[in-house]
Amino acid sequence: MLLPGHLRARGAETAIQTAVTDVAARPRPAAWKVLEELRAGSGLAAECGTALANFAASGLGAPVLGRPAEGATLLESMPGLWLVQVPGMLLPPVGSAREDWEVTHRLSVALMQSLIAYALATASSRELRLMRKLVAIPEVHVLTFSPQGRSYLEYIARVGRAWNTSLASDTQDPASIVDLPGLVEQLSTVWGFQLTSEAQQDALAQLLDLPVDAHTRQLIRAIGIAPDGSVRHGHAIMRDPRFRSATVQIDIPSAHLATLLSTTPTACEPVPDGVDDGAEGVPSAWHAPRPATDHAEVSA
Repeated sequence: MLLPGHLRARGAETAIQTAVTDVAARPRPAAWKVLEELRAGSGLAAECGTALANFAASGLGAPVLGRPAEGATLLESMPGLWLVQVPGMLLPPVGSAREDWEVTHRLSVALMQSLIAYALATASSRELRLMRKLVAIPEVHVLTFSPQGRSYLEYIARVGRAWNTSLASDTQDPASIVDLPGLVEQLSTVWGFQLTSEAQQDALAQLLDLPVDAHTRQLIRAIGIAPDGSVRHGHAIMRDPRFRSATVQIDIPSAHLATLLSTTPTACEPVPDGVDDGAEGVPSAWHAPRPATDHAEVSA
């Protein structure tokens, strides 16, 4: 994935697989140890090690091939919330040939696949099998662009119950979810927000188990709009596990939580004096500042 084409053409895959096999037979195998194994070799193996070492020094390559810093906190088998953020990822255009990918594209795809493999290994590990787990993926359409991403989503949805693992995701492209029958079959709850294109409205209608017709499209278009034309934050259509759908209003219990959940540039601004930060009496203007963008959320 990461190696230049001229190294792959010379048989780099064999050299890398040999290094992987050797490292896997030792205690505590790791990707960075494979890189060191290659660099310690000769000929094609050393060339591969040098090429990969350059990637390991980059922000996108370090999580895949970099050696953890001394004292770094790793994922533990204890209850908690672990957030993985990957700024700077640039996935290749859908349908583009690998030969046309730029270096950033290759790094981004390799990192995405590594995160997927790590999530699968963690969710299915013996140490965490009995612990209730939730894998939350925002902007899940980033994964549906690739075969590996689609395969992961369907796989985790199908086997999640056996691993005591649930999946929650949101997307601006429900049409990409409809094309994943393995995921759709396992959906328990769907929250639908305003969409304006007919194709996406029809896809959301299918996920909500509503008729795909003009009336449903108009209903989806009107979600999130108050009678006076202003944005109605938290207004949605919900489908429950028994395939019953209805419009609902989601209220945030406090202004503080609304600020924390906000995705707007002003989200970090302090709550003004005089605004109640408690769970009661929060002014409507301080309810969840969800932007009025096309949006849909699913959970399995």
